Amino acid sequence: MWALKIRAKENDGPFSWRTEKFGVTIHYYALSHYIENGRIFVTSIGTVDGNEKQQKQFFKSLAMDKKKHFFEHHVNAFTFIYSEPLSAPRAKAIQLVYNPKLLYITPAFVDKEGFEYWEIACPERKQLEEIIKLAHQWKAVNFKVYHLKKKHVSSFMILSTLPKISARQKIALDLAIANGYYGYPRHITLEKLAKMMKISLSTYQFHLAKAEEKVLPYISRNLK
Repeated sequence: MWALKIRAKENDGPFSWRTEKFGVTIHYYALSHYIENGRIFVTSIGTVDGNEKQQKQFFKSLAMDKKKHFFEHHVNAFTFIYSEPLSAPRAKAIQLVYNPKLLYITPAFVDKEGFEYWEIACPERKQLEEIIKLAHQWKAVNFKVYHLKKKHVSSFMILSTLPKISARQKIALDLAIANGYYGYPRHITLEKLAKMMKISLSTYQFHLAKAEEKVLPYISRNLK
């Protein structure tokens, strides 16, 4: 199997400029695309990481996107369908990048600076070379190739297989991560995190412990 790892940034898509504006990050999969009435439609599912205010701002902006065909979200997860005219420059890129011959090893990741990171595999090297060629020709894209190489694909990350945690547990965990609780040395105390969530210390500890109890074993099992 050939594997390609890339980084790209372009401001015409629905996600990159919004992560930069609202200070969030995204993991997402573009599940499918289809052509109808002279337009190409892309269906994506994903999760947004950031504090509650940042997530609300991001989702409010995404709901107003002029290219939107369908949008819904629950807590930090979303489904988004948008379209482009077939005559638009991005239409060719969409058909190339979302080629059904390609295998997405991990969800695309969009950082707070708007850079998207992709890991793609394919039995045919030529399919991956076409992506590189188009990106270099497309002046609107800031593009970098990390590698294009033969690789045994031994693991995958699929959003739906992640352990389910409650909304309150997710907020407690997100706050801890965003504010450096898991850093060394710790950048914040549990007491301060509880105040940020406007709940008692014991209640915050309960929500965080429950989230860790569900998430950490999953991570441990899937580390290579």
